[in-house]
Amino acid sequence: LVDAHQAVVDISKAGKDYWQRPGVWEDIHAAFEEFFRRNPNVTASRYNYAWYANACGDWDVLNQQLALLSEPINYDYFGGKESFELMRKTAAEHAKTKNPAK
Repeated sequence: LVDAHQAVVDISKAGKDYWQRPGVWEDIHAAFEEFFRRNPNVTASRYNYAWYANACGDWDVLNQQLALLSEPINYDYFGGKESFELMRKTAAEHAKTKNPAK
């Protein structure tokens, strides 16, 4: 389901606004929660979950996932160390803020 949403963005060139649409985060969140329920030790996928939580604006989930990332952090996955630190700062500032699309 996550891949289907990503394909919509890739094919349609919908851009960043797509991630704020109603229902998108609910699908992605549910898919990752089920994945980690079944695969609790697959830590590399935490990067993906964090990326989507950031794109969709769920700061609480993003903060949870950032705390679970293994060291050393692969900053390149998030666009470099500066981008990662900005994402981390934004998530901390918006903790407990709900996604406006919810």
